[in-house]
Amino acid sequence: MLRNQGGTLVADGRLGITSASLDNRQGEIAGKALLELNAGAIDNQGGQLIGTERVTVNAASLDNRGGLLGATKALKLEIGSVDNRGGELTSNSDLTLTASAWTTAMPA
Repeated sequence: MLRNQGGTLVADGRLGITSASLDNRQGEIAGKALLELNAGAIDNQGGQLIGTERVTVNAASLDNRGGLLGATKALKLEIGSVDNRGGELTSNSDLTLTASAWTTAMPA
């Protein structure tokens, strides 16, 4: 498990992370080139996952409630289940999302 809760992790070039799980609640992870994440579960509640160039995420689950996942260029997500309530997925170019379960609406 990689815990970056409330922390900052920035690379001037490519940043690749492979972990059973990633806790980035209220944290920031950024790559100034490619940001590549491979994890079983990613918790990005209130956090930021940003790539100046491209972002690629492969995960069993992504909790992006109130979080930001963004790329200046292409954003590619291959995720089993996504909870994006109050969150933002953004790309200035291509955005590709493959997910088996998707939640975006805020609860009533």
